[in-house]
Amino acid sequence: MHSQTLEWLSRKVPAFGHLSDREKMAVVDFALLWSFFESRCLDNNANMGRIRYYVRHLPETLGASQVVQDLADYFKARYIENGGYSFRYQRLHLERSQNPEEVSRMLLGKGDSRETLAGCLGIIFRFRNNLFHGEKWEYELQEQQDNFERSTALLRWLMEHNNAFEVDAPRRER
Repeated sequence: MHSQTLEWLSRKVPAFGHLSDREKMAVVDFALLWSFFESRCLDNNANMGRIRYYVRHLPETLGASQVVQDLADYFKARYIENGGYSFRYQRLHLERSQNPEEVSRMLLGKGDSRETLAGCLGIIFRFRNNLFHGEKWEYELQEQQDNFERSTALLRWLMEHNNAFEVDAPRRER
C-alpha cells in the first residue's frame, strides 16, 4: 500500500523513516480500528466510564477468554518489573484517565475477568490518547508495534464476538 503521508513523515522524522513497513502499518491499523471500535462500542466518546459500561454489558465469558488473558499477561510483562511499575508504566499517563483502578488490579493479577478486560481496554485507551495527542512521538513511535498489533487483535476479537457489525445493533446508552 502506498501512502504519501507515511512517505512524508519518513522523510521529515528520520527515526520514523527507519521503522519497518509492518511497524508503520501497526500504527495505521490501530488508529483506524480504534476509531471504528469507539463508534460501535463506546458511543463515539471514549472514556473509562464508557469502557466500564461496555465491559459490564458483555457476556462474562469474554472477559475470561484466553485472548484477554494473553493480552493481560503481555501488559504485566511490559509494565511490571521486580514487583513494581516499570518506566514504561509512567509513560502511559494513566493519571490523565483518573488512574483507573482496573488497570492496577489487572497488572497486579488481582482483578476478576471483567476488571481484567476493563484494565486491558484502559491501557489501550491510553495508547489511543498518547498516539492522538502526540506523546508517542516523543520517541518517534519506536517499540510500539507489539502494543498496537496486540491491541487491534483484541478490539477486532471483541467486535466479532459482540455483534458490532449488525447494522441495526442498538447503540449503547450513555
